[in-house]
Amino acid sequence: MTYFFLFPGVLLVLLGALYCLQEKFIFLNGKKLAKEYQYEFSDTFEEVFIKTTSSNEINALHFKLPAPKGIILFCHGNKGNLKKWGSRVSYLLAYNYEVLVFDYRGYGKSSGVFNEQHLYADGLAVYDYLKRQYKESDIVVYGFSLGSTFAT
Repeated sequence: MTYFFLFPGVLLVLLGALYCLQEKFIFLNGKKLAKEYQYEFSDTFEEVFIKTTSSNEINALHFKLPAPKGIILFCHGNKGNLKKWGSRVSYLLAYNYEVLVFDYRGYGKSSGVFNEQHLYADGLAVYDYLKRQYKESDIVVYGFSLGSTFAT
């Protein structure tokens, strides 16, 4: 009879722990990079830092083209930082769209501590940054893996 209650009890404790630690599993937090780190990619880009409402800085790479159709705001996956994801935008540039890819708070050179609410705020800050430079109809938001959460 004690085994009958033991299994559900252990399962309940495990599920509770999983719930409490879910951010650790979802946000794998890409490695930090020194502010002096220099990105190297074959495509032309400009490194920018975007201020958030909470005075943090979001590091982004703006891959530019001479006469683009618009710009793609690329929200990357949960693992890695711009060092990895910056090399993965070439296929988007081939469609004649510029690309802005950014690191979430706590990833790469971006400052601050990550959590779900901060990441939504970061995505909006980057989107607002683009709206000051482009017509909203020229901005395409694209997300990969975790980034699809913020792209929708």
